[in-house]
Amino acid sequence: MNDDNYVSAITNQPAGCQVNNSQLPINNYYNDAAPLPGDNYYRLQTTSVTGAVNYSNVVAINNTAIKILPNPAKNVLHVEGLPSKAKITVVDFMGNVKLKTTASNNSYNLNISTLKPGNYLLKLDMNGEVLVRKFLKE
Repeated sequence: MNDDNYVSAITNQPAGCQVNNSQLPINNYYNDAAPLPGDNYYRLQTTSVTGAVNYSNVVAINNTAIKILPNPAKNVLHVEGLPSKAKITVVDFMGNVKLKTTASNNSYNLNISTLKPGNYLLKLDMNGEVLVRKFLKE
């Protein structure tokens, strides 16, 4: 298999320079401005001043587009982009759990009619990855 069929360069940035042979670590950052939906895989290629090339381990970053709408909401909060069996928890700002359920597919209509008006946190536990979003109940 040829990696060139599956890997594309998204940027080429010069590394920071060390002053006086300093052993301090150099941190370089890059923000992918257009990640694809789902899993994105990244690795770094470094080239030393002698021309030696090294590669980092591959890192997977999930770009799941979780949508919560409408926000603010009155009676139903619609959540899209969930993996199967995502655990959904609504918590008030005092830390009290107000609602708890499990989604059966990638979208879920959460009945929030019993909640008092105010700000809440929607906690989504997706196979161990936790995402928290704020919403307003009118």
